[in-house]
Order: sequence, then structure tokens, then C-alpha cells
Amino acid sequence: MEGAFSPALENITIREDAEDEEVRTMVGALSSALEDITIIDEEEDEEEQEYEDELEDESCKNNRRSNACEELDASIWSNLPGDILERVLAHLPVACLARARTVCKKLNQIILSNNFLSAQADLAPPRRESWFAMFQTEECSKFSAYDPDLNRWYEIPLSFLPCQVRGVASAGGLLCCRGEMTPGLLALLVCNPMTKKCGVLPPMLRRRLVPVVSMQLFHHHFKVLVAGDDLHPDGRSVSDLTCEVFDSRTNRWTLSGSIPPNSELELGSAICNGNLYLLTNSSSPSLCGVLSFNLQHGVWSKVQAPMPRNLTIPSLVECSGRLFMVGGVVKKIKMASVRVWELCERSMAWKEVARMKDRMFRELSDKKELYFTAVGHGNLICILIFQSTQMLALDIRTRSWFWLPRYASAGGSESRTLLGYPFNPNLYTVV
Repeated sequence: MEGAFSPALENITIREDAEDEEVRTMVGALSSALEDITIIDEEEDEEEQEYEDELEDESCKNNRRSNACEELDASIWSNLPGDILERVLAHLPVACLARARTVCKKLNQIILSNNFLSAQADLAPPRRESWFAMFQTEECSKFSAYDPDLNRWYEIPLSFLPCQVRGVASAGGLLCCRGEMTPGLLALLVCNPMTKKCGVLPPMLRRRLVPVVSMQLFHHHFKVLVAGDDLHPDGRSVSDLTCEVFDSRTNRWTLSGSIPPNSELELGSAICNGNLYLLTNSSSPSLCGVLSFNLQHGVWSKVQAPMPRNLTIPSLVECSGRLFMVGGVVKKIKMASVRVWELCERSMAWKEVARMKDRMFRELSDKKELYFTAVGHGNLICILIFQSTQMLALDIRTRSWFWLPRYASAGGSESRTLLGYPFNPNLYTVV
């Protein structure tokens, strides 16, 4: 058996993007073995599963991955050289790596070693898991994450942070959170929840109440941008709104341009192709619009595309390098449908690309007044329903809608709502 795998192992040491069938079998076998080790709390409720099965479309069930991996002799793993084992482990999903750390000291040391983290970061192409991080609107010491590949929820603790927090932005494997470090003093923190590493950002240059926060991740550093909700030192509102950018390389904030006047910025934003997009005045249909901020040149401008007619509660999301808007359409003072538009930059127009199925919309809107937010990641747009543990998703490739599995801890009590952010969990992104 050991000799049969030697050609594959030699190939791994030479090529970081090894595609040998036997290597994939080894990776799959280890992934399957680690699947039973729980480091992140998961709720397995039979009634919940039956509910999911009733609601989920048959077409989406067929898209679920079913991995059947061969069982291999344990002696193979014990005899593998350390560098080969690092290469094999680097192909595993991050949830399996988290479980693997609890198997033995050797695996824990390997997974946390600099050599392993470098091997994982240098995969060609790099492994990117498109999760969704969900936070409650009030400060807490955990968040929920949805893994579309496995159709599974995880509850991830944030007890390593110095205070309770709520998420405000994300980039790659990093989360930006706000919390009260000392009574009455809010601070921004950046963390990698998978490695439990955290950094507290210095105070902003201007006092702000609830600004819009966005985040960018680069190869060796990150930037955090905050915009709007400026306050005078005495607490009064300021009419000339500004934005400022934190750069982790300098550990400093710098002012970066003034926001166009009469712009009431809405929470939530999307970064797409080097621009930050923000909604303004969404509560007023006649004034509602979209602002664009060029992240390289620090220039604000108004997106000239006319907003869709009769639009309500819009959200901006980015999926696979494309900018979308998700919102409701009102007819006779009542929301009549939920639709998705894509920004076409050539024609400078919002083009409708999807509409929620009537059956799904009726099931949501018949119970109570419908309010939702949206978050995009990879090829999915996730719809978060206010005061509900139900969630919907749209696959923009197939234009198919489907229900996500219900997860009670994600929504908390029925009086709470969720804030969603794209999340690429990994062990190599450094704070």
C-alpha cells in the first residue's frame, strides 16, 4: 500500500496544485475521518431536518454534494513525512482542520505551524470557502456561519475577544466588529475567528455614532473604511460628512474625501471592482440612490443609473465581481414581490435578473409585514428575514431560489434580526 502511493506523494512535493486521483482519495479519507470530531457546536434536530426537507426545492437537493470516501489504513498517515502531510492537510476544508486540531498534539502543531499556513495560502488555485457570517444586531460573544458546500450551520465563539461585539464588516477570513471596551467608549476590532487572533484599532479621527463600515483585504495587509454619521465633540450632528481609512501597515487613520452633501448613508455596503457602493436615503423613494467611492483614488460620485420604480428596503450585494440590488416592489401600498437587479455599467441601468417565486413570497408575506436584508458571496445571495429563523438563497448562475436549513441559534429570539457578511474562513490570514 505504501509503495502504491509513493508516485503521488512525489508529485505533491513538486506541484502544489497536484491533481493525482490517489492524493484526492487520501484527502477525502482524512476529511471523512475528521467529520465526526466536533469543535464547533452544531444542532442536529430531527424535526428541524424534516422541516428543511419539506421546504427545500427538489432541484436544490440534487445539487448537494455527497462524498463517499474510501477508508485507508491508519499506518499510512503515521508514516507520512511531515512536509507531505502538510500538503495533504492543506487541501482540507477549514471546518475539518478545526476538528483535526483536537485529534492529537502532532496534528495541532502541524496545522498551526508557519510551514503549513504557507502551504495552505500558496495553493494554486487557492481554496476559498464562501461562507456567510451572521451576527445579531446586539453585542454578543458568538456568531453563526453558514457553509453552502455542506449545507450546514456552525456556531463560532468569539469569547477570545476583550468584549462582546457585533459584526460590522468582513474581508476574506477577517471580521471587523464593534464593541464597548470601556463604558460609553465604542471601539473597532479586527479578528480571524478561526485562529482566535485579534487586534483593536486605534480611535478614529472623528467621533461617529453609527457610521457605515467596510473592509478590504490585500496580500499582506487590510484596510477599514468608515463613512458618515460624524458628530461634534459635544455630540451634535455634523452636516459635512467625511470618511476615513485605516491602514494596517501604518496602524493609522487618514481622512479620505468628503461625502456629497444631503446624503443620508444607509447601513450596509458592497465592494465591487475597486469601488465601494452605498445606498442613500432609502426611506425616501424620490431621493433614494447609490453612491460610489473609488477606493484607489478616494473620489466619491453618484451612480447615475435610475433606481427601479416602487422600490422598498433595498440592499446592495456583490457576487462574483458583479453588483446586484435586492429589494421589494410595492403595489397599492403593499409589497407585491421581491426582485433582484444587476447594475449594467455600459447602459448605466439596473436590469432585473431574478424574481422570488410567488409561492415562496406568499409564504413569507402572508404571516406578517415582510422586512429583510441581503448579503452576497460567491454565486449566492442570501435573504435574511426580520424576526424569523427562515432564510432564502438565490443561486445567480441557475436563477434558482431555495430555503436554507433553519438554525434557531442563528436568529436568536423572534424579536431579533440578523446582519450578514461574506466570510472566507481560513487559518492563514493574519490580523
